Amino acid sequence: MPQTTSGAIAERKTRLEKCNSGLYSEISNLAKKIIDSLDSGRAAQACGNRVYQLQKSESLRFLAGYEPQSSVERVAKSILLTSMYRAEQSSPMASYLLCKEISGGFEAKSASKIDRKSLQSALQNVLEDSTTPFIESLQHAGPDATVSVRKSSSKDSVIKVSDSIEIPVEGGAEFGEKIELNSCKLLTVDGIVESVGEINRLLMECVDSGEPLIIYARGWGYEVVSTLLHNWRLGKLKVIPLSCNMDPSSEYYFSDLPTCINCDNSLQGVNTSLKDLKSLSSVTLERGRLSIKDKSASDRARKHVSEIMKDSNSLKVGKWASERARLLSSRKIEFFIGDDAGTDSGIFSDRFNFAIRFYLESRKFGTITVDGAYIPITAIEISKSAAKSLELECSSKTVLVVDN
Repeated sequence: MPQTTSGAIAERKTRLEKCNSGLYSEISNLAKKIIDSLDSGRAAQACGNRVYQLQKSESLRFLAGYEPQSSVERVAKSILLTSMYRAEQSSPMASYLLCKEISGGFEAKSASKIDRKSLQSALQNVLEDSTTPFIESLQHAGPDATVSVRKSSSKDSVIKVSDSIEIPVEGGAEFGEKIELNSCKLLTVDGIVESVGEINRLLMECVDSGEPLIIYARGWGYEVVSTLLHNWRLGKLKVIPLSCNMDPSSEYYFSDLPTCINCDNSLQGVNTSLKDLKSLSSVTLERGRLSIKDKSASDRARKHVSEIMKDSNSLKVGKWASERARLLSSRKIEFFIGDDAGTDSGIFSDRFNFAIRFYLESRKFGTITVDGAYIPITAIEISKSAAKSLELECSSKTVLVVDN
């Protein structure tokens, strides 16, 4: 006797429930394998001419190289790998905690800001002998530093730390995607430059000296920009017109920037002689941001930031104090991985990148301990949320609806 429609649907629901329950169980078992292997120190991976013992921070690397033992486990691996990747993108160590959560749970305690000694202990197995210089460099960076890792063609791996002043700007894209100028002069004009005649004196001096000049103003007349662009392309002038962003914080750019580079910021600044402007060691214009690297300017910027933060309790100043301080005292840390890292520089680079993210996340939000290991506090909620999403994904049911 054929089944009724409602009976067929009920049978299908039962089959799916068993199937999905079995899938989640398979994922949970796979997560337990990851945790057991990493915690026991049995997880390893060959890179180049070395075999690395994988750390708790490398749960994704372990799962990516794991060979499933069955077709069901292959599906489980795909689903778990996707969930772990998303969690790890949100917070370092979240993928590891996700595996702990779905394979039995974990207990977290002792939330705190991480100190230097604890940080070194947390990272010593990740970066091995490179931990100390890494931490010493980052300790001076603060949580808002810009940090990058790249492969170098040199023999030795190098850590470079540089300070800069970063100002958001409008314009300049017509002059080049990325412009780097050495011994460049910069003038701020608290007003709109409407005609070439207003800056003619400066332009003639630039023609004679060949020095590059950036003029930062509130606005520019079309004729001025087109004239400067035409001469830039001909190679006769190295003068770039830039404007401020049209947002409330721009009010401060015309007081902060002149203070740091030690120049006049009044509308009459256009009458300044080129020889009265300070040369800046290096200026880079890229993607709407002007980056100034100059020791004297950075020294003045640090003093200026101290004054800004003193006034940060003021309702007017306080709203923008942190953003102004961040832009005026930006620190850039670059790790160049040399040949001394060997053919395994890929895993070396991954570990550096993890350590950077771990450090910045921990310094900004604090840490928590899980089974004695330091974890960025943000990874807790992210891993728990990811575990719930994974459970819902596995328990979701497809119900066949038949119209009467």
